[in-house]
Amino acid sequence: MIRDGAGGRHVGRPAAARERPPFLVLREPARLVIVPTGAIEPGGHMTARLTVIAAVLAASGCAARETGSAREYRSRVARTEQVDPLGSTRVVLLAEGAPAARSELSIIVGPSEGAAIARAIEGTRAPRPMTHDLLAAVIERLGAKVRRLTVTRLEGGVFFAELVLETASEMVSLDARPSDGLALAIAASAPIYVSDRVLLEAGRPPGTSDDEDESPAPNRPGNVI
Repeated sequence: MIRDGAGGRHVGRPAAARERPPFLVLREPARLVIVPTGAIEPGGHMTARLTVIAAVLAASGCAARETGSAREYRSRVARTEQVDPLGSTRVVLLAEGAPAARSELSIIVGPSEGAAIARAIEGTRAPRPMTHDLLAAVIERLGAKVRRLTVTRLEGGVFFAELVLETASEMVSLDARPSDGLALAIAASAPIYVSDRVLLEAGRPPGTSDDEDESPAPNRPGNVI
């Protein structure tokens, strides 16, 4: 939905006499994007306006997004690996657009969470609803949608995440374990982000094994979450 900065349309006035609004506001689910009307030729030609809007839409799909003073990188699950006989799983995220030296993030999750993430990636379902399946069904039946998951910080070797839901009236942010959030976000085809701060602390070059990772112990994802 597009609204002009003045809050409405100008009707019945000559083009030369119209006051140009200072900006256009493009609303999308995750944020507001403000487009200065100075970027549009005087006269407000529709072609020029559509060109600017198209550019903003293209930018909204870029790998990085700004949230206040922080930067977050769009990420995807590059691979999963079983790390011990008990079934703990290493989930490896690849942050698109992040510096190569710290673009990969490794997170250890428990057996049930690892299985839920694997099912979400494969698009398969258990014979009966598991915990994450039930939660996803509850969110859907209540008319909400999973909009995004962000791995926000790392404290004491434990990762923290924020899950954002969209309801009919508002956006709701929830504190979440990355393991739970990943399973829900992947199943809902919602974008996954990793904050620049987390990548600075725990990111590593793509393809690096744990044996090659010489980062300090707190930065190694050794805690099951």
